[in-house]
Amino acid sequence: MPSDAPASFAELLTQCRTHGGWTRGQVAVAAGISTQFVTYLETGDRRPSDETVERLITALDLKPRTAGLFRRLAAADR
Repeated sequence: MPSDAPASFAELLTQCRTHGGWTRGQVAVAAGISTQFVTYLETGDRRPSDETVERLITALDLKPRTAGLFRRLAAADR
């Protein structure tokens, strides 16, 4: 994970995806959501449900610390 602290869920999702070398399409397939929805999440145009957050955590294989931050930022954005 990059050392810069993300300010939002959208920013953290983008950081995790790019750091892992994933395309939006790859994340979408792995999480069972559409590529367009990943785009909306990364631009902050949509907010993820708890289920979507968990799917993304699993798809991106996030470490517990990052997963916790992922959950907190998603909840704060709602």
